[in-house]
Amino acid sequence: LYAHTSAGEWVELASWAVLTGSPTRYPTFELHNAKSGITAYLLRIESTPSVASTFSVWQEKAWMTRANNQDFLVGVAYGGYLLLIVLYAAFASWTRERLHLAYTLYITTNLSVALLVSGWPRVLWPEVDNSVWSAILGASIAMSILLGCWFAVLMLFAVMRGIVGVPYRNEWRLPFGGFGGLFRTAFTRPDRLIRHLVSGERPLYLLQILAPVGFIALLRPEIALLGTLPLLTNLVSTFWYQSQIEYHYAVQFVPIVVIGAMFAISRMAEHLRSWLAGLVLVGSLVCAVAWTPLPFMRVQAPTWTPNHPSVPAAHEAIDRLPPESVVAAYHTLTAHMARRERIYVFPVPFRRVLYGPDVFAKGDRLPFADEVQYVILPRELDGEAELDWQRERPFFDVVYGNDWWTVYERVR
Repeated sequence: LYAHTSAGEWVELASWAVLTGSPTRYPTFELHNAKSGITAYLLRIESTPSVASTFSVWQEKAWMTRANNQDFLVGVAYGGYLLLIVLYAAFASWTRERLHLAYTLYITTNLSVALLVSGWPRVLWPEVDNSVWSAILGASIAMSILLGCWFAVLMLFAVMRGIVGVPYRNEWRLPFGGFGGLFRTAFTRPDRLIRHLVSGERPLYLLQILAPVGFIALLRPEIALLGTLPLLTNLVSTFWYQSQIEYHYAVQFVPIVVIGAMFAISRMAEHLRSWLAGLVLVGSLVCAVAWTPLPFMRVQAPTWTPNHPSVPAAHEAIDRLPPESVVAAYHTLTAHMARRERIYVFPVPFRRVLYGPDVFAKGDRLPFADEVQYVILPRELDGEAELDWQRERPFFDVVYGNDWWTVYERVR
């Protein structure tokens, strides 16, 4: 470091030794000054505006104060994640199920990778050689990837197969004939795949995901790209509900677009941040009015409130059933009876509809249909449901009825 004197000469003020440590979040170096001796400093490169970078140099005490203030929220996030691991580990120990223990190991590995990538351990233990940190980081990332793949295989071929009989029962949602047809079309006829991705209401679905944050999340594409795979899954699927914003398939994109917008605004020039934050506010309000089923808004979701007369009537009908009985009930009631060991959504088991691992199997009468002891149905039925009940009605008698629901008991 040189200074230009009034005499027009350059005088050396200080010199730096070779940069020690690896270029992590807070690299260190030594400054040699003839008056004050050798002092350790920490250097950080900041890129607050999107087009410029600045250098910040602190001594140890000043750096600790700045780092503590700056990383408080990050520390809260890591602490919350660690608390989640501790609680889940306690739950896994209590259940003694290998699946929960495996998941505890998986999320613990992910936390260790996040900590290593953040650079905190390198700052706390600068004496450790760079090659050691690189080896630890590489091993942690590899273990995280391997455990993630293993856990996915375990969920498909152990858990899902044990529940529904097959590893994956939704291949029918993929266009072009399933996995094989989708891959062939992607490489041999990409135009067909592109036409499929922009067909129907899919462009509107993409608009509804990005518009509430004013599309600002796109300014940080590296964060927005985190949702690429699940977004493509929803757009590719032929299952109508997956590309409708009001269903749970869209929830996974909320943290991605919100955090992406936050980081994008933080990286912009300071005089632009207020304008961009205002754009997010306006986008959120406009989209809420246009698409959200809030009170007094243009979109209203059909609901039955607890005060609706059908609700207490349904409770009265359900209370007439013995706790251990086998029941077939109308679809609006089954969720409220789910604690029973055997509860079927009418017309199952009298006629198969969306029952079993084969989603296309339908129409046949299931072998255990005669085991149903009670049936709860609305006072009036129509369409196929009415025809189904006409075939089974001779085997049941009415044991309770009100203005909304009828309870039938098998008598023959």
